[in-house]
Amino acid sequence: MADARHPLSIRSAGTEPVPRPSIIPRHEDSNGWWEILPKPPAHRVLQGDIRVETAIVGAGVCGMAVAHRLGELRQDSEIAVIEAERAGFGASGRNAGFMLNLHSH
Repeated sequence: MADARHPLSIRSAGTEPVPRPSIIPRHEDSNGWWEILPKPPAHRVLQGDIRVETAIVGAGVCGMAVAHRLGELRQDSEIAVIEAERAGFGASGRNAGFMLNLHSH
């Protein structure tokens, strides 16, 4: 809950308020998965305007999977994947990727 000292904060039971970011945080650092790989080639920077049939924003697991599948289904189509950082930079590249075969209710 917010209080007078920290109007934009959340509080856990028995702890001091935790400040909430006013913008989406950026992770400038690397992660463990990238440390074991060779340095990637420099990415291409979008210059000016482009016209494509399909523009996909975000090169995480979902964005790249959609681009791959569309490429299979529509081989003659123009598809662009637009990413602010580098492929897999956000949540897709910062988790362990667990998939469990369990039922949920």
